[in-house]
Amino acid sequence: MTPVYSFPARIGSMFFNGFSPPQYNGFNGKIDNIRIYNRALGPGEIIGILPIRLNSFAATNNRGEVLLNWQTAYEQGTSYFNLQRSTNGTDFSPLSTVQAKGSPTTTTDYQFNNHHQCSISC
Repeated sequence: MTPVYSFPARIGSMFFNGFSPPQYNGFNGKIDNIRIYNRALGPGEIIGILPIRLNSFAATNNRGEVLLNWQTAYEQGTSYFNLQRSTNGTDFSPLSTVQAKGSPTTTTDYQFNNHHQCSISC
């Protein structure tokens, strides 16, 4: 028997009766892309959806200069990385674009040094 629900579908938020505490919107109203399937995906299908697999990502703040280091396990059809910054975790502004150089079969290391002087909240 197919379940019937008395509330609208919600994507990116938790929904519960009573609304106390208030509803939680995990995406804060900002979703870039979504796919809905009528079945469970297998592990090979899930990996095929994402164009990269990120091994690591680290940001180090050294007197207002932020050094970004990341490594991809593979990249499939990736042209570039669009780097952005935020001081509040909600509003983002463009920082730089780094050309992708990896392949579907090798790990690739990247580094970006943000010479922008910023306050302790960077």
